[in-house]
This record gives sequence, structure tokens and C-alpha cells, in this order.
Amino acid sequence: MFIKFRLIAEASTGLAIATFGVFLWLAIFYLTLLDDSPCSILEIILWLAAGILALGLIETGLFWINKSRAMRSNHVQSSNDANRLSKTAGHIALWRAYVNLISYPLFVLFLSGILYLLVASNAGKPLTLCALSYSQLILMSFYIFIRKRLVPAIHPLLQRINQLADRQLPGYELKNQQIILDLKVKNIHQPENRSLITINFDELEEIKILSYLEAKILLKYQIGPDMLLAAQSVKDMYQYLKNEIPKPRCYSKISSTGSILLLKGPELFYLLSISNLDHQALLKAFKQAKNL
Repeated sequence: MFIKFRLIAEASTGLAIATFGVFLWLAIFYLTLLDDSPCSILEIILWLAAGILALGLIETGLFWINKSRAMRSNHVQSSNDANRLSKTAGHIALWRAYVNLISYPLFVLFLSGILYLLVASNAGKPLTLCALSYSQLILMSFYIFIRKRLVPAIHPLLQRINQLADRQLPGYELKNQQIILDLKVKNIHQPENRSLITINFDELEEIKILSYLEAKILLKYQIGPDMLLAAQSVKDMYQYLKNEIPKPRCYSKISSTGSILLLKGPELFYLLSISNLDHQALLKAFKQAKNL
């Protein structure tokens, strides 16, 4: 129940961004209706830039909402035992989720009040469609057209760009019942060496493939509050780079590109973005090894 609540709280962030974009565009359009004087090309460009900013906020909010809707609650929880300090941090994170959810209707009410004051302060003034207002209507129509028609068409191009960026991410190879993971961590002591580590299936209890927002939720509400885990991660990476241990027991590094791999065991926790696209062989091999 708490996990689903946190997912809803995160989705409210997208709602707030999209709502702000809508109110901003309405305010811009209303102001253009008040100006019936001749306008220059520069004025049109400046007002269009403001409109594009508003539409950008709308699109960002919708993107966040869609990603939040796709999140799976069973992928954003962890069974880590928390100490007293970690539990306190966890309560703080939960309180932030409540604040995030409650703030949205207050934010909408605040924006509605500003828009009302804007209209009330200009009551009685004539509203006229002019070049500025027509340009905003054309901009909104163009945005709707792009969103419905062009975005699906350029999706393969965006995927290709992401694949080029993914090449810089860590990757893995599956060998028998082992994961050969290249962390691609720069080692100042041995810069010529690849940062390869080996993780046996026997060391793991679960393997999951997460989306970026699922990983962020997991870090924010489940893993992030675990202070001891965070301290252990820093210590292990320091010892690993000095070749004092074969691999860090805790490692977390995610980005908005690539897939995100979760490897969790009694003594291991890895959450990182990886360049691999197909994970079916890994998931199938792990299930067979664990008889799942």
C-alpha cells in the first residue's frame, strides 16, 4: 500500500509540471488578447518563445506521468533490514511523499488564483485576436500535430541516439552461472585495466530489470534511507579501486539512458545502468539456476 502511495506521489510531480505549463500558456494567450497594437517580428518571436516554454513544461509533465503509470510496485521495494538511523531517514522520505501529494492541489489552487487575479485586473478591457494571439494558436495546433504524428515517426531516431549514449555505460556477459560485469570505472591506480568483476548466481537472491523512474523510487524510498548501505558502498569502492577486494559489495549508479539492472543478494547490492538491450537470457538462466 505504501509503495503504491509513493508511486502516486511521484506521479503528482508530473501533474504539477504539466499543470503549470497549461496555466502558463493560458496566461500568455490571455495577455496576447489584450494587446491590439501593431507588433514587430521581435515581439512575436519573444511571445512564441514564452509559449514554447509553456508547451515544453506540458510535455515534460506528460512524459513523467506516462513513466510513472508504467512503474511496477513489486519492482520498487526492498527487503533490506534497516537500523534506527535508516528507519528515521525512511520516515523523512515518506513525509516528503505526503508533502509532495498534498502540495499538488494547493499548487493548482495557487495558479488558479493568479489566473483569476490576472483576468480580474483587466476586466472591462476589450479582447482582440491579433498577430500575437494567432501565433499562439498556431503554436498550440502545431504542438498537438507534432505530438500525434511526428513523435512516433522520430522515435526510432531517438532510440538510435540513446543507443550511442548507451555505449559508454557498463555492460555484462553471461558465462555459465556467472555474470561478468564491466563497471567501466576509472581507476587512477591502474588506468589501463578494465574494471571487470564476476558475480556468481549463488551470491544473488534476485535479478530485476527496472525503468529509470522505478530505480529512482527504489533509491529514494527504499535504499537511499539505508545509511549503512550508503557508507558501505563508498568504503567498498575505495577498497576495490585499491585492489584490496575483488569487487564492491554495494554499487549504485543510474542514468536516464540504458536499462537498469538490479542484482541483490545477502552480501551484494548492485543497481546500475547498463548498455545491454536484451536481458531474457540472463533472467532465464537465473530462474533455471534458482528453480524459480
